[in-house]
Formats: sequence, structure tokens, C-alpha cells
Amino acid sequence: SNGTCTPSTDDVIISALVPSIAGSATLSNVTATNTTSASIPDGSGSLTREIVVSGTGLNASEITSVTLNITHPFDADLDIYLNPPTGSGILLSADNGGDGDNYVNTVFQDGAGTSITAGSAPFTGTYAPEQAFSTLTGTADGTWTLRIYDDYTPDAGTFNNVSLSFVATEKTICAGATATVTLSGH
Repeated sequence: SNGTCTPSTDDVIISALVPSIAGSATLSNVTATNTTSASIPDGSGSLTREIVVSGTGLNASEITSVTLNITHPFDADLDIYLNPPTGSGILLSADNGGDGDNYVNTVFQDGAGTSITAGSAPFTGTYAPEQAFSTLTGTADGTWTLRIYDDYTPDAGTFNNVSLSFVATEKTICAGATATVTLSGH
């Protein structure tokens, strides 16, 4: 579909009664965060942080960015994964940054000019993740998990915060679409 349609008689009647149903509607943008800092287990195990997303009605692959802040003195120790509420997750970054320090306001975004694998610590700026957001499956609404592994001792680090952003796209309801209308007050 090209985002346009020719209204049928039913669409015109619905549009007259409830203008927001027929035609185009823009959904609001959603950002979900976890700001509970925690130590990343050094050399074994992992740290998992949950991020609750609601109200998007989107697929997981429609995420537009992940912003991450981690304090760590040897970034190449870290493997960072993002998992949606259902479906399969992706690798954001693994073993990047050499002996450099930290992820500071690191934004992962599909189509970024530089891959995280070509970046350098503290990774301030926008980078393409190692695996594209488009490979995520499942729904966006629910509890996401960010899992961070520190695969080598003796350098310990701290998770500071993460934000997931979804930018809604314009939706068009065309002839033949199904909508539920609830009328009240009369």
C-alpha cells in the first residue's frame, strides 16, 4: 500500500461520525528506560536489566534506537544482547573497544554510518549494532531484557542506564479495514 486509499461509502459514514477512525492517524512516540544501576559480574555470569515497553502496538523489529551507558575500564570484555518480550533477540556489541573505557551515551541505530565494530571507546555517538534491529522477532510491548556479559577478569564495571525508543509511523485505515467503535453517553 502507498498509504492512500479510496474511501467507500462505509468509510465516509464512519469518518463523519468519528473523524479519527478513517484516514490517517499518527501514534505517539514511546521511550522506555531502566535507570537502576548495578555491578556487572566480573568474568562469569551476566547482568540482566528489564525494560518495560507498553502502548506501542508495534513489532519488536520496529525499535528505532537503544541508548546505553556503561562504566567499564576494558570494553573488549563486554558482550551486550537485547531480547524482546517474545521472539528472538540480537547482539548489540561483543568484544569491541579494546582496552578503552565505557559506553557513554552510545546510541545503537540501524543504518548508522559507523558499525559498533569500527568504533572506539567511549563509543559516544550513534552506531549500527552488530545485528540489525530488523532481525528482532515478536512484539514490542512487554518486558525487554538487556543482558551484559563480562567475559574476562579482573576489570569490573557498572551498568548505568538504557533507553529503548520507538518512533510511530503514520497509519492509514482503508476501505475494508476492520475497526471497533464504542459509542457511549447516549
